[in-house]
Amino acid sequence: MGQLLFETGSYKDAYEVLNFCRHVMDENHPKYTSTLWGLLASTVLVPAWGAAEEALDQIRTNVTFDIADEDSTASPQDVTVRTRNWMLHWSLFVYFKGGESNSGKFLDVVFDTALRFHSREYNNLHTVETVSPHLLRYVVAACLMNRSKRSSLFHALKIVRVCALDYSDALTQFLEVLIGQANFDEAFAQLSKVEEVIKNDYFLSGIKQQIMDGALKLAYEFYIRTHKEVSIEQVASRLYPDEASNPATKADANAKSEMWIANLIRDAKVVAKIDSVGGKVDVYSNAVSVHQRIVDRMNQIPRPMMH
Repeated sequence: MGQLLFETGSYKDAYEVLNFCRHVMDENHPKYTSTLWGLLASTVLVPAWGAAEEALDQIRTNVTFDIADEDSTASPQDVTVRTRNWMLHWSLFVYFKGGESNSGKFLDVVFDTALRFHSREYNNLHTVETVSPHLLRYVVAACLMNRSKRSSLFHALKIVRVCALDYSDALTQFLEVLIGQANFDEAFAQLSKVEEVIKNDYFLSGIKQQIMDGALKLAYEFYIRTHKEVSIEQVASRLYPDEASNPATKADANAKSEMWIANLIRDAKVVAKIDSVGGKVDVYSNAVSVHQRIVDRMNQIPRPMMH
């Protein structure tokens, strides 16, 4: 009945029927997993994002399920990788299209944060590497919106480098030049390409501003951490280019940029002092040491060999 309702476009009714079946069905029932998939598809198409996330979480938890419903000629490993691949793609709807972005949870799914699978063949990150490297676009986008998840940022760069020969776009290149190479001029130049990619992406276009804000903040956070002095006027020229280039509005652009920097260094916990008179930010951390640590850490991540 649930399948019939789904196929006729009655997604809400299909959800209600499948949800009932889920609650009365034993988890070991051969149709339990397919019921969860039907629930996920129905809730995405209604849409009902809270219920969709719940269904996705259940699928994630049961991803090593009994494969009785699957192709009997496929190995358990192949079935599991295929299932993870489906789950990762469906999760784009839940975490990037589901109203207010829950992109941080997408990182938890990709990096198996909660489940901590030990077998590399059966984890989600391995699935991205081997089957769907194009999902790296969304991994990087989620990292830009969740700068506090610093471990995810460095894990993302590692996998971006591993997959560089198979997949590369403006977002993955931005992460490489900013974090991997500490090439700030190139990173800032890359931002316009990042924006163009996001604007034309089905899953990311609705949260373009959040991603671009995150990219700019990440770029300046690393810039500030690796320099002893930062020009407020230079920041204004990137944040408010039209106002900064107009003598009549230049002072206002500088003032807004100063406030923006103040919020950034507070959130990033950078030890720095704003010199409003001198129009600069004095950074009190050992900039050379910080820069070297970043470069050294990134150089430990191998780049693919170019043939």
